Amino acid sequence: MSKRRTTIVGKSRSPARSRRFARGARPSRALQTGGSGHKRLKWAVGSGAILGAALVVAMAAVYIGQRNSQQEQTRSPADLRESRTGAPVDRALSPEQEIALLKTREMELAERVLRDLPSSGHAYILMGDLQRRLGRSAKAVEFWQKGLELSPRRIDAYHSLGTVAAEKGEFDQAITFWRKGLEIDPQTPGLHKVIGRALIDVGRYDEAAKELQEEIRLAPQSAESHCLLGDALLQQQDYERAKACYEKAIALQPKYASAYYGLSMTCAKLGQLDRSAECRTTFTQLRAGIMEDRGYGHSPANDLARTRQSMAGLSMEAAGLYGATGRTATAEELLKQATAVDPSNAAPIKKLAAFYHATGRIPDALVQCERIGRLEPNDPACHLLIGTLALQLRQADRAEAAFRRFIALAPNEAAGYRELARLYINTGQRLAEARTLAGKAVELEPVADNYFVLGQACQRANDKQAALAALQKALELAPGNREYQQMYDLTRNGR
Repeated sequence: MSKRRTTIVGKSRSPARSRRFARGARPSRALQTGGSGHKRLKWAVGSGAILGAALVVAMAAVYIGQRNSQQEQTRSPADLRESRTGAPVDRALSPEQEIALLKTREMELAERVLRDLPSSGHAYILMGDLQRRLGRSAKAVEFWQKGLELSPRRIDAYHSLGTVAAEKGEFDQAITFWRKGLEIDPQTPGLHKVIGRALIDVGRYDEAAKELQEEIRLAPQSAESHCLLGDALLQQQDYERAKACYEKAIALQPKYASAYYGLSMTCAKLGQLDRSAECRTTFTQLRAGIMEDRGYGHSPANDLARTRQSMAGLSMEAAGLYGATGRTATAEELLKQATAVDPSNAAPIKKLAAFYHATGRIPDALVQCERIGRLEPNDPACHLLIGTLALQLRQADRAEAAFRRFIALAPNEAAGYRELARLYINTGQRLAEARTLAGKAVELEPVADNYFVLGQACQRANDKQAALAALQKALELAPGNREYQQMYDLTRNGR
């Protein structure tokens, strides 16, 4: 084991480093864009920003496209035949048979997208990604390069081209591809990390350290980046800083085996032999667990799960392409296909819910959100959206239960308190509690909308001065807002 690690920190390329490139991990979602302006919707509770009304805006751009398009008012027999290629598979098949069938359907879908959207660079990149998953890297490169001819700002294609080059040991070429991605968006997380890793493999440790420091600036919670920086510093014999990097990686990811090995090596260099032995023991235990998990991961059942996820992912990507060109019927068909192929995966259901929300099909969106709630009962954002949709359908009791569930799951997020207060204000119920809830929302997040709801609650409680103070604050934060101004004027005039 120690011999293998020696090659990791030496100038020759190690088996461990080779495996990092050979895994062919997909780039982060941040890389799968044409630049920093194309943000992906996140279904999660963020710091001060919760999925809600923004869902409509974000998904409308992806799935609706040109909503007035009449391309799919009628569908040809050929279209209907094609749609059947994505029907759910027969669950009586063996895992091996189902995997083979799903791979065939993936190829049929990718070919269909290319036929229907021959001028789309994204369509070629999708085909390249599929070829890559099927182990055909040379074909994948051809499709990625064609995709870049049509869509030259696709950072994910440059990332993938670099990964394939690195797997072949062509590190200079890999770095060139990755740097082209950075030319498009220098703030893209992930690219500095892979460049730093490649530079370590060719022994350019000083350059690697600079790349990894930049990566950590962009993504400070990346345990891998801290560990890689430790590797570079260890090679430069900067043991104290290397130790700090490994310890930071472990703090971020307590079961990070490589960080424990690096820390063991560093502590040995510093003469801290007890700590070194302790870290070596932890590494050995974690390494054994990783190898066991990898062996398990190649079972037919796990291979099938990955293939289903791959098919669902391709269907979602294709749905986005069709939706962006106004072909919403095909987009919906593919999203339904994704949910059927991988029914235990919440991601395609979220996309379908967002699609229905953006197209104004609120009851259908609510049904899908409740499916998500059953799969991920502890996802706060799901309950917030269920409440929002239920309100649109005038189902106050259902909305109240959802907002209360959100508050229970995310007690430090203002959105649940605000929306429950708004519900009580609009229904004229529990007005005293509405004021308390709105006050809590302002305490957690002093933004204009929260002050506005607090002003409404105080106005309904006949506390004119408190209402005016809250509404005035809302106007200070959002000057020119007509709704806020109207409410302020009504309150000031005693109406």
